[in-house]
Amino acid sequence: MEKFRELIADMVFSKEINNYEDKIEEGRKKRDSCIYFMNGVCSRYVIKKDSILLEWIGKDRRATPHPLLCYICPYYSLKAEERKDILDIIELYVYYENEKELVERELLFLDRRYEENPFHLSLKRRREDLIIFLENINEKINIIKRIIKVEGVEDKRTVEDNEEESTI
Repeated sequence: MEKFRELIADMVFSKEINNYEDKIEEGRKKRDSCIYFMNGVCSRYVIKKDSILLEWIGKDRRATPHPLLCYICPYYSLKAEERKDILDIIELYVYYENEKELVERELLFLDRRYEENPFHLSLKRRREDLIIFLENINEKINIIKRIIKVEGVEDKRTVEDNEEESTI
């Protein structure tokens, strides 16, 4: 059953996301080396609702994440924290939007400083690093938007199915 859900997600998202196989491979590497991935489940997240990116949800609301979810996860860690987060794709979207805003603000600040002193190499290097980071954030935001779109379709079907059942 676990692999079946992964195959469905792969079929849906492989057409939607550029370099999908590379992202999945990176997600698998992150998942396998993450301190929160133990005994086949993510111990960091408590699951709010079923998602296409969760392969299996146990009775304790812990899940086996799809590698794409691990790819976009901002909480990947080699150091354990005691906190538990509720997994919601919208919250991940908001997280990345906030990060994007912070990076853009810092880029504006660096641009002003660079105009004052154009020969300052550390400013130039920091700016280039931030641009790469911003591209990464934008890529993850786009992936999350596609996930929301797909899950929104599933949620809509569930609502429609429930409405049909209530009218029968």
